[in-house]
Amino acid sequence: MCYSILRHFLCVGGKEMTKVAYKIVINQDWCKACGICIALCASKVFAANDQGKAMVVNEEACNNCKSCILHCPDFCIEEKEL
Repeated sequence: MCYSILRHFLCVGGKEMTKVAYKIVINQDWCKACGICIALCASKVFAANDQGKAMVVNEEACNNCKSCILHCPDFCIEEKEL
């Protein structure tokens, strides 16, 4: 496997080449509390806050599928390199 929790690996022939750390960031001002990211995340990285908006609760479980980023209708989820 060419990724691990909170790390991206660039792979060449299945061998690790470069490690990049990242953090999941949610822009709370843009989030409209649709719940799509919470429902789609099989790793249960997100939960709803008291306003129903998504918040990161289990970042270590992220497997970097990017489903949340790709399906967010408001483009409020992104990953930032550390």
